[in-house]
Amino acid sequence: MNLLDKDYFADLMGPQRIPKENLNPAQQQAQLQELKLKEDFYKQKSNDAANKYFDSIPEGVEISKVPPQYKPAVTQFSNQAIQDTYKLKMLIKQSPAGSPINLRYRQELSQVQNRVSNLNNQFENFKQYKEDYLVAETNGQMSKANSGNKLNLLSDVYTDKMKMQISSDGDIFFVNEEGYAKFNELDDYIVKDNNAAQEILKMNESAYKAGRPLDKHTENLYRIKLQKLVGKINTAKSLATDDFVVPGGLGVDPRLLHDPNRSQELRDFVVKSYLDSFKNTASQSASRSSSSNSVPGGSASARKYQSRMNNVLNGWDMLGKGDASYLNSILSGNDEIIPSEEEPGIFEYYSGNKVALIDPNNPQDLYHLLSGQNIPDNLWPKLNAQSQQTPEQLTAQDYIEKYS
Repeated sequence: MNLLDKDYFADLMGPQRIPKENLNPAQQQAQLQELKLKEDFYKQKSNDAANKYFDSIPEGVEISKVPPQYKPAVTQFSNQAIQDTYKLKMLIKQSPAGSPINLRYRQELSQVQNRVSNLNNQFENFKQYKEDYLVAETNGQMSKANSGNKLNLLSDVYTDKMKMQISSDGDIFFVNEEGYAKFNELDDYIVKDNNAAQEILKMNESAYKAGRPLDKHTENLYRIKLQKLVGKINTAKSLATDDFVVPGGLGVDPRLLHDPNRSQELRDFVVKSYLDSFKNTASQSASRSSSSNSVPGGSASARKYQSRMNNVLNGWDMLGKGDASYLNSILSGNDEIIPSEEEPGIFEYYSGNKVALIDPNNPQDLYHLLSGQNIPDNLWPKLNAQSQQTPEQLTAQDYIEKYS
């Protein structure tokens, strides 16, 4: 039996399981719990085997290209290739040069050489793949997204626990009492996507530092970034299962995680889960900010912040006409506001390591500028529903007179 053709859930749960739709919720939960326990068992077994194998290699000694137990099979293949080569060279020498039979012998000799080259290349890959696998397992880089059963098979292959057979074409097969697996068709494993994790952490930090709930434009910006991250399905799987922002991963259903026909559903699940996490982070930060914010320094400081806010309001009035030059002239530090390349009519406001999308027709986005300029939020204008419905009627002076 080809071990690579075995169904994932049939492997772990057994082929006689009752179909999910015939189970009540408690039975479904029990089945998932049993699946998780078996998954964890296989993953731990794989990790233990890799560490044991790695520790058994003397320091300074390279991993062998052909492990000792596989050398008899290689010797047998090599001896056959030598005999075939000798025989064909003799036949080539004895046949008329350029004759059809001579050309046929030369073609057969080339095929023998190709078989030998194929086997050599596969052993080169086997050595490299084994090294990479052992490093990933022993350094804790193996993602929790891996199928435990398939990881167990890779562990048996890369710790030399399976027998080897070599086909006449020079292809390597690993064999045990259950069946066989062709080396060139082995499933790859998934490592933790630390680069994607860093992007997630940056977005979460930015959501926290903003000190206010996510507005629709920032949420859309995060959604676009997340969708780009999960374009690679292995990245989506790693973000769904590994401990990056949410301890224990996102709690994804293993049936969703391992079903190749539900890849887009998995991507959507990951994007929504992290967006919800960012929203919670932003809301918690906003609550802390509003409870602790106050105007420092008495009336003089209040007048200073009021003057700064009036400048921002004047700049906001000009921004509604598509002109960001005044705002850029009065923004503090290295803050900058530029037109967005992705969304026409929208501006991108950069403040330190944070970025916010600004819609001049949405008065709520004014808060991004006021926050970036460190104006205490108890001085901010309180925008009511009417002002949000007719933003084009409000000028800077309207803001000052209406809300100051």
